[in-house]
Amino acid sequence: MEYIQVELVIKASPEKVWQALIDPEMVRAYFFGTNLEGDWREGGMIYFRGEWDGQAYEDKGVIQVFDPPRQLDYVYWSSWSGTEDKPENYLPVSYRLEVHPEGTRLKVEQGGFTDPDRKQHSIDNWTMVMHAMKELLEEG
Repeated sequence: MEYIQVELVIKASPEKVWQALIDPEMVRAYFFGTNLEGDWREGGMIYFRGEWDGQAYEDKGVIQVFDPPRQLDYVYWSSWSGTEDKPENYLPVSYRLEVHPEGTRLKVEQGGFTDPDRKQHSIDNWTMVMHAMKELLEEG
């Protein structure tokens, strides 16, 4: 199983970056129009719903670590994955926030890749999403 990691520095406090991770309106603004719903606690469910290329999707996960404003980990299943919605098909996703002299360093890690094309697709998507979040937080 391979992991990817994408990171960048955002000129905002960890609290503001954390808010951007869990606030449905903010997520919708930078995450491809995704509608986010979460039970923000360890063991709580998280749902990502929307439309991509004309196809409706509902992705979901289970929160593993909820430690504001430092760490959010969940295991995640995508309706696009071509797998059954079973625990063994959920992939780990981790957000780490660290104070940085210029604001906050945000690191996103996702695991479970066996296909190089899916791995690159995820790197590209996370890079776009994180830069869109950075723009939202820095430029409003």
